[in-house]
Amino acid sequence: MSPQRRQLVLITTLLAMLLAVVAWSYSAMSQAKANASATAKDLAECSKLAQMIQQTRRQPQLVGDHELAFTDLSRQIEEAAEKQGIHTDAIVRISPEPARRLGRTAYREQPTRIELRQATLKQLLGLMHQLTATSPSLRIRGIRLSAPRSESDDQTWNTEFTLSHLQYSPDKNP
Repeated sequence: MSPQRRQLVLITTLLAMLLAVVAWSYSAMSQAKANASATAKDLAECSKLAQMIQQTRRQPQLVGDHELAFTDLSRQIEEAAEKQGIHTDAIVRISPEPARRLGRTAYREQPTRIELRQATLKQLLGLMHQLTATSPSLRIRGIRLSAPRSESDDQTWNTEFTLSHLQYSPDKNP
């Protein structure tokens, strides 16, 4: 092969490699630009949600002025569960705990533990939302999810959560 031909092949090979590097660089830059755009949208959404949380935290918390009877609360829980498609047999336990004063305030908190078996996350969240939306003095205080022992359905969960009723109850003996 003549030196001129060898030089032409070498230059052509180098140009082809240079074009390949340019194409790869452009592809990587386009992907990075798309990722940056998606991240900016996510950041804007997170900032919006954070502002909503801050506004909600500044609002006064609604409380009840009387103790919620256990039978009334049980009825509310069972009705809300049925509306979410949770059969009442799935409610394993509703057990109230003693009310306790919140520090040195005029408020008492009445926690109630609820245990459910084999409910979907959609049903659980719907139940919790419905309970807290219908009665502003009710709050969810803790949630524990566990997978059911049977492998029959990977969409259902066993759940324990604490539903808390906040009430205004000034101490009669300060």
